[in-house]
Amino acid sequence: MPELAGIVARRLGRVAYAIYAGRDFPLRGAPPAALAGLPWIGFDDDHSYMPGQRWLQERLGRRPEVRVNDWLVLHDAVRAGAGLALLPCYLGDPDPVLKRVGGVVGEVFADQWLLVHRDLRALPRVRAVMDEVVALFLRERALLEGRS
Repeated sequence: MPELAGIVARRLGRVAYAIYAGRDFPLRGAPPAALAGLPWIGFDDDHSYMPGQRWLQERLGRRPEVRVNDWLVLHDAVRAGAGLALLPCYLGDPDPVLKRVGGVVGEVFADQWLLVHRDLRALPRVRAVMDEVVALFLRERALLEGRS
C-alpha cells in the first residue's frame, strides 16, 4: 500500500495480465514453451519498469523484437499482427481483433489504489468521485481480473 503523509489509500483491485496476439497471428499450434521463439512486442529499456516486462525478458532470454514506449502503441502493434505481447486483460479481452493465448499470467499484475488527501475526502464532490471510482472497479472486477 502506498504510504504518503496526509494521504488515505484504499485498494481498488488487481489488474491481471495475459498474452495476446492478433486474431490472424500465425501461432502454428505452438505449445506454450514454443511461444518464446515467436516475435514479441514489449516496452523499450526506458520503460522496463512497466508491469510484466521483467517476466517477459526472463521468459524470452532476449529483448522483444518490437519495443515501444506507450500502452496504446503496444496495443496497436499487437492488433496489427507484429507479434505477441503481455497486455492487461481489460485491454485485451474485449478487443475482437485480439485473441488471448493461454490464461492469466499469475506472476504479473498491477494493484490499483485510490489515493486522496485526508483533508479532502469528506468534501461532497470528492466523495462523489471516490464512490463512483470504487463502484466502477467493483462493476468491472471480472474484466480487470481476466475472468470476463
